[in-house]
Amino acid sequence: MKVLVPQRWKTVVAAIIGAALWLLSGCSAVRLTYNQGPTLAYWWLDRYADFSSAQAPQAHAALDEWFAWHRSTQLPEYLPALALAQKLAADTVAADQVCAQFEAWQQRAERAYEQAVPPMAELVRSFTPAQIRHLEQRYARNLAEAERDYLQPDPAERREANFKRTLERAETLYGRLDDPQRQVLWNGLAASPFDPQLWLAERKTRQQDT
Repeated sequence: MKVLVPQRWKTVVAAIIGAALWLLSGCSAVRLTYNQGPTLAYWWLDRYADFSSAQAPQAHAALDEWFAWHRSTQLPEYLPALALAQKLAADTVAADQVCAQFEAWQQRAERAYEQAVPPMAELVRSFTPAQIRHLEQRYARNLAEAERDYLQPDPAERREANFKRTLERAETLYGRLDDPQRQVLWNGLAASPFDPQLWLAERKTRQQDT
C-alpha cells in the first residue's frame, strides 16, 4: 500500500539520510550530528507541532525507535551504494545511470518514510485544535518566506536570485566555481523547466492536505 507522508517529516528523513551518507564517508562532525539525531529531530518537529508535556515522551520514543531501526538496517545498505556512486563519479556518467541511482535512493527514502508513519500517525491523533492552528501558522510563515525568496516580481531579478541560490549550494559542495563553470550553471538554469509558481502552489496543496 502506498503511504502518504507529510512533507515536513519527509524533509526530516531526507536530512537524516544526508547526514548518514556523510557519517559513512568518515566525517566526524556529521557522525556526532547523526548520533544526536533523535534530539535534533525532536527540536525540529517541535517547532511545527509544539508538543505538550504529555506528548513529548511519546515523540522522543518514536524518534529513538526510528533511529535504532535506521542505524541497524539502513546504514549497512548505504555502504555498497556509496561505493557504486564513488565508482560512477570517477568516469563519464550516462543519464540512465543517474536516473537509476536517483530511483534507488528514492526507494530507500520511501522505506524510511513508511517506517516513520505508524508511531508518528499515532502521535498526530492526539493533536489539539491549538496545535493545528500552530502548524497552520508555521506553514503560512514558511510559505511567505518562500514566496519572497522565489517569486520576485521582476523576471530578471528572479533569475539572478535563482542563480545566486544555486551557486551557493554548488560551491558548498564543489568549492569555488570559475567563470566558465558559472556560465554552464547559468545556462542550465535558463533551460530548466522548474516553475517556482507551480512548485509553491504544490507546496501549499501539500500543507493543506497535511
